[in-house]
Parts: sequence; structure tokens; C-alpha cells
Amino acid sequence: MNDLEKKSLFEVYNERTHLFGRLACIITLVMLIGAPFVMGAYLGAMPDLAAVGRGFLACGIVWMVSCVAEYLVYTPMLGAGGGYLAFITGNLINMKIPCAMNARDLVDAKTGTPENEIISTLSIATSSLVTILVLAAGVVALIPLQPILQAPALQPAFDNVVPALFGAMAYKYYRGNLKIAAAQAAKEAAEKKPEKPEGCALIGIEDFMGVELRSAKIIDCERVPKAKKLLKLRVDLGYEQRQVVSGIAKFYAPEDLIGKKVIVVANLKPATLCGIASEGMILASGEEQVRVVFLSEDTPLGERIR
Repeated sequence: MNDLEKKSLFEVYNERTHLFGRLACIITLVMLIGAPFVMGAYLGAMPDLAAVGRGFLACGIVWMVSCVAEYLVYTPMLGAGGGYLAFITGNLINMKIPCAMNARDLVDAKTGTPENEIISTLSIATSSLVTILVLAAGVVALIPLQPILQAPALQPAFDNVVPALFGAMAYKYYRGNLKIAAAQAAKEAAEKKPEKPEGCALIGIEDFMGVELRSAKIIDCERVPKAKKLLKLRVDLGYEQRQVVSGIAKFYAPEDLIGKKVIVVANLKPATLCGIASEGMILASGEEQVRVVFLSEDTPLGERIR
């Protein structure tokens, strides 16, 4: 086959690549944009078109610049076929571009040549198919494990999966201005509404009044050996002193607590934690971030809290 025939075949290949690529892009766009409207029509809850338009103007214009920049940068590297496949299937930076570049280096193809065009298309298509097969195999393999994976004890671990996967990618955007990232995180945390507790049994006033909440002062505090979460405190209730073991070592240093006034559950049955007797409980809020409830300095010792 002479060079003229090769050129003619490559032109036919390019024309068909653009034809199928454009059709695939149109179908993908119709499915992505049309799906919400189809579901809205089926459920009788169509989205507000004015709100959709405002949302597009707020976000779409910004991302349009990024899209154009990525197209201008990546298309010469990937070629027409590789570009269509990569932009439709996604994950360009982490998978598609490295795959295409490695394949190009293996056959010593140069950017802008027909060889690079075909090699990029084949490598990205292979990458996409392998990804689909791995995901399908993972889904099938996980089906028998669903009862275990859905156990409440494992849910906190899965809450960290998405941040772990996408944290590295987000870092390149945040590292330019860490103050903005921190402010945004603090704002989101402040705006997050607490969930309504479920399954809490109602109690009468008599039950509540049966709990002896008393003000006390921490006069001594030290860490419990071989227990990273526990602190051993000596508290003064005014009428007596007690030893209390509390799981707040991750959030407070012993020296920061000495002299503070807190609320103690005074009529709690004594318990033994790590071999140490505990004669009460200190009130605190929070789960992931524990905050001890401190009283003002002028609160009398042993005062009843109601």
C-alpha cells in the first residue's frame, strides 16, 4: 500500500470517527440532560426551568472556559477518536491520558500522526472497557456481601470513602488558597443541620429529676496508661471529692482541664474502666468532636443543675 492509499484510508477513518463520535456525544448529552426531565414528568415533579437556567448561568459559564481549555490541550494529544472516547467516558487525568501516552511511547508514535491517532483511540477504548469490566465484576462480587457492608458498624468507614477517593484531586484546586478552602469547610459545617433523633423514649419529669446533676471543679487530671481515650479526673463537688474517668483524652489535654468547672452526674452507679474506678460522669456534647460543658467560674460547687 502506497502513501496515497494510506492517506485516503486515514481520511475515511477520520470521517467515520467524527460521524460516530458526534452521534455518541449527542446521545450522551440527550440522556444526561433529558433524564431529569423524563423522571420529573413521570413523577409529576418537573424542575423549575427558570431555576435551571439561573443555575446554568452561575456554573455553566465558568465550566465552559475549563471545557474549552481542556479540549484545546488534550485533543492534539489524544486525536479525534481518543478525544471523543475520553471526554464521553471521563477520568482523563487519572486514567485516559496516562494510558494513551504510555501506549504512544511503547510504539514510538509522534503526536499529530495517524499512528498516534489510532494508538490513542485503541488504548483509551481498552482502558474504558477494562474499567467497565472491573466495575461490573466488583458489583457482582459485592452482592453476597451486602448484608455485611450495610451493617451500621461499618457506615462511619464508608462516610470517608468519597473524600479519600477525591481528596487528592480536589487538593490541586484548594492548595492555591488554603484560607478559602478552610473558610468554605467551616461554613459548610456551620450550615449543616443536625438530624432529628429517632427512637428516643419520652420520660416524665420524675425520671428527669431523678438524675443528680451537680456542679464540680476539676482539681487534678492525668492520662490513663495504655488507654488513649481516657482521662482520670479528680473533681470537687464542694461536699466531697470524687474520681471520674472520662473518654475525652483525644480532645483535651489534662493541664487544660484543671481548674475548670463542669457538670457531673453525681448519682450514677460506680463503674470500672481499665481497672480504674469511676464515680460519676462529666457532661459533654458531640460524637466525632466532643465538647465538655463548662460552667462559669462563679458557679458554686455542688449546685444542683436543672
